[in-house]
Amino acid sequence: MRILVFIPAWKRAHITKLCFFGLERLKKSYDIMPLIVVSDSDNERLAREFGYLTYWHENFPFGKKKNDGVRHSLKYDFDYLMELNSDGLITNRLMDMYIEQMESGAEAFGTRNVHFIDSKSKETRFFQYAGSQIIGSGRCYSRATVETIVKKGGFWHDRLNKGLDNDSQRALKIHKVKTVQVDPGKEPGIIDVKSDVNIWPFETFACRTVALEEVTAHLSKEETCYLKNI
Repeated sequence: MRILVFIPAWKRAHITKLCFFGLERLKKSYDIMPLIVVSDSDNERLAREFGYLTYWHENFPFGKKKNDGVRHSLKYDFDYLMELNSDGLITNRLMDMYIEQMESGAEAFGTRNVHFIDSKSKETRFFQYAGSQIIGSGRCYSRATVETIVKKGGFWHDRLNKGLDNDSQRALKIHKVKTVQVDPGKEPGIIDVKSDVNIWPFETFACRTVALEEVTAHLSKEETCYLKNI
C-alpha cells in the first residue's frame, strides 16, 4: 500500500525537521512517499536534504496552497494520501490501524485524538473529540476520493487561512464520502508539536495534561533526543 504523505510547510524549519525524523522512522516499516509543499527556502532546502519531493507555492491563502498541492500530488502513483502538518508526528501503532482501513478500501478516515507538546516548555496535553469528527492532521483519503474531490473543486475554499479542518469535513459530507473515525484510545497516535508559528497556539487547548514520556516512548531515539533539545 503506497501512501503519499502530504505536508504543507512554512517557517519553523527546526520543527519541520522533527517531523521529517518521524517520517524516516515510518519509512522503515511502511511504503510512504513524502510530498512537501514549501513556501520558504529553509523548508525547501531541508526537504531536499532528506530526499523528499517538493512543490513550491505561496503560503497564503492557505486553502489555495493546499488545493493546488493536492492537485499536484495526482502526478504521482499512490493508493492513499495522508495529510500531515509540518509540526506533526504519527506513531507506528496508529499507522498499523490506518493500514487496516486502507486494506478494507475505506474512502476516508482519521483519528479523533491528538497529543499536543509545547516545544519550549515540553508540557504535553491530550485532546479528544467527543463526537464523530476527526482531526485534520493524519486524515487519509483513497486516491479515488482525492480524484473525485479535486474534480469538484477541492477539499478547501481557496480563500481560507483558518478553519480548514472543518472546511474539508464539509467537502467530504457534500460529496457523500464515508469517513471512518479511528480511535487509538489514550495512547499517542497523532502528535502535534506547537511552536511560536501556529494557526492555533498551545494555550488554545485547555485539555488533560499527560507526561511527556508517555508520548516519547512511541518515538525513535532520534526524534526523542531532537525534541528534548529544541
